[in-house]
Amino acid sequence: ISLSASMGISLFPWDGDNAEVLLRCSDAAMYQAKQQGSEVALFYSGSPHQPMPERQHVMQGLRRALDKNEFVLHYQPRVDTTGWRVCGVETLVRWNHPDLGLLYPSRFIPLAEEMGMIVPIGDWVLRRACRQVFEWNAQRTEPPLRLSVNLSSREFGHRRIQNTVERALVDTSFPAHWLELELTEGSLMRNESETGERLRPLHDMGIGIAIDDFGTGYSSLGRLRNFPIDALKIDRSFVRDITSNPADAAIVSAIITMAHGMQLRVTAEGVEARDQCSLLTSKGCDELQGFLFGHPVSPETLVHSLLEEPSKAVLN
Repeated sequence: ISLSASMGISLFPWDGDNAEVLLRCSDAAMYQAKQQGSEVALFYSGSPHQPMPERQHVMQGLRRALDKNEFVLHYQPRVDTTGWRVCGVETLVRWNHPDLGLLYPSRFIPLAEEMGMIVPIGDWVLRRACRQVFEWNAQRTEPPLRLSVNLSSREFGHRRIQNTVERALVDTSFPAHWLELELTEGSLMRNESETGERLRPLHDMGIGIAIDDFGTGYSSLGRLRNFPIDALKIDRSFVRDITSNPADAAIVSAIITMAHGMQLRVTAEGVEARDQCSLLTSKGCDELQGFLFGHPVSPETLVHSLLEEPSKAVLN
């Protein structure tokens, strides 16, 4: 008999100050370990710096946040380096908590995954974003915006992910080729055969597949060629020092060259300065995203500052 085990670990006092809390954290870590396969041990990493009273307050609020319409979406523009136009937006969820104010994903997404709420939250995000971008595209004279939506590993691993996405597109009348789903390298590489089976139906529908934060995981372009993907997003950690660190510049240049050889579109994340923009453009990067072109903002702010006068917003 061959036995294997998955292990979740929590530490006193960082993850909790009593046995009940520590056991709950260990159980959450064990569940995450199981998602990665057998013989995996993980330390709890839900919200290590979140005070326990606040953590419990957030968990209680999550149970009613969807029903009370407390989640909001912000959008960050992405521009192409040929016409310098806004070519797409990435949607980012925020929680307008009645007591704690506007919360960023790091404050509640790990807890939502623990509580089994990430799938319904993700479905809400997808539907709301599709409706919003559909309205924008109906008013534009430029080519339609491409909507990028992040999928967590838990969402991607859900057995009905294809049906969930397809139903959202039908219900919102959103064309599949306007949508791009972003997944991290880690999500893709946990089970390569299963990943391919999940990706192909989505890709066959016309949905774009992008690898987010590329370069921070353990995959290679050689392994990724087995998947039906359309784009890579170079992680901001390589972009930050690209003008002062020759190694980072060389890595980015190599990624762009190899990706183009595989007919993949390349987006650089975290572009904050003009010299970064110039260097990335000279290396052939297709699209840029970062504070230089706009912070994640509310739909009202985005449509006013970028969509009405895109070229002016990008070049200012």
